[in-house]
Amino acid sequence: MKGRLFIVLLCLTACADSGEMTLVVQHQENYEIYKEVQHLKAGDTFSLMWVHSVEHTPWRETYQLTDDGELELIETAFQSFGAGVPHQKGEMTVEHGEVIVRNLDERIDALRWIHSHHVGFELMVDGEPVFQAEDLPHFEKIEIRALPN
Repeated sequence: MKGRLFIVLLCLTACADSGEMTLVVQHQENYEIYKEVQHLKAGDTFSLMWVHSVEHTPWRETYQLTDDGELELIETAFQSFGAGVPHQKGEMTVEHGEVIVRNLDERIDALRWIHSHHVGFELMVDGEPVFQAEDLPHFEKIEIRALPN
């Protein structure tokens, strides 16, 4: 009996210290979870894409999960460069017709926005879509954050 208890405790300890995280897409106020991506770890990346409301061109931001569960913006890509576009951070290059900004050194606890079906929001993890614009409620406060498992 003591041997079984030891094995159970050992397994629970190993699972609790796995470093795995779950990426959740949830409402900012009532915390209703709309989508989840499990079994992620520090260093994993995801991209959020949409069509810019003023420029009407695609925009992509890529984030990397940190050891402490923050979201680090590691790359931004867009096709046109207009008002409101950050231009004093990071290193800019032009690649295949896109402006790419890297080394932004921005960390956040959650990515928050007012969701709209009109701008084609899409979340991709490992090249797979997690949600498309119509999967989330229109004109609601949404956030993406990483939670420890």
